[in-house]
Amino acid sequence: ARFLGADATYQARFDEILRRLVDVPVRQRTARFVCALAVAEGNQVLFETCGVVDGHIAHAPKGEAGFGYDPIFFSPQLGCTLAEAGEAKATVSHRAQAVAKIQALLDERVLFVVNINPESRVKVVSGPAKPELVLPARPSTG
Repeated sequence: ARFLGADATYQARFDEILRRLVDVPVRQRTARFVCALAVAEGNQVLFETCGVVDGHIAHAPKGEAGFGYDPIFFSPQLGCTLAEAGEAKATVSHRAQAVAKIQALLDERVLFVVNINPESRVKVVSGPAKPELVLPARPSTG
């Protein structure tokens, strides 16, 4: 979203991108969205992964769904721009891929203890079974 500066509208960005690519053949209009995720504890990165979706820049913006550059990002896998894809976008989404990979890593091998405040602790336990959120017992009020 930094292309042309923070105050530029997406329409202005689309117009400029398409102007620059007007004579460029589709096979050279490649585009890629990447989502990188990491799980860290303090300054130590425990693991990291990324999701990628490849496509190309369409000849014109199409579609109303999605956000950002979705109207000009054509997915050959879906046969349309990401803004036209609706719920099908989730099947190729770079964010969904990265989150699924992190979830798989959590399911395999992670035990986290997160301090919420000095009086309580929350444990997220993850293993071969489905992750489980374990909250501390609340003191009775009566």
